[in-house]
Amino acid sequence: MATDQSVLLCDVCQKRHLNKSAEEYCPQCEEALCRECRDHHKLSKWLKSHQTITVDKYNKLPSFIKQISQNYHLEEELLEKVSTLEKTNCREIEEIITKLEDEKEKVDGIQKEVESVKLFASVCKSSWEQRHSKKVFQPMKSTSNKYMTTGA
Repeated sequence: MATDQSVLLCDVCQKRHLNKSAEEYCPQCEEALCRECRDHHKLSKWLKSHQTITVDKYNKLPSFIKQISQNYHLEEELLEKVSTLEKTNCREIEEIITKLEDEKEKVDGIQKEVESVKLFASVCKSSWEQRHSKKVFQPMKSTSNKYMTTGA
């Protein structure tokens, strides 16, 4: 926007290297507009909802009010960047969650194998104990039978 408060030039025309006096100002676009550009501005599908004010009213606004609209655009940019970062972080978090779920499935599989090995070891131990206990008790049985037959 032109900075000279006494004669405000149309920002759109200045972009086309023309110097026309502005009659209105669009706070949403932050542009001063001549009559012709204002008419096009009001007809535009995307801009027709914008409420323009006269240049006189704009010039009477305190400078801190004019600064608010400029800060608003900075805020919009920051919000857009934050949104982009959030989307990126969400994607990364989703990838990490997927990897963790895959790792959990692997751990669950290992736990099942460990339980299987424990069960097999328990069966083996029981079987060994049964075989070992028969060997220990067999000589005793034969000795006791021997005493029983001789004593009768």
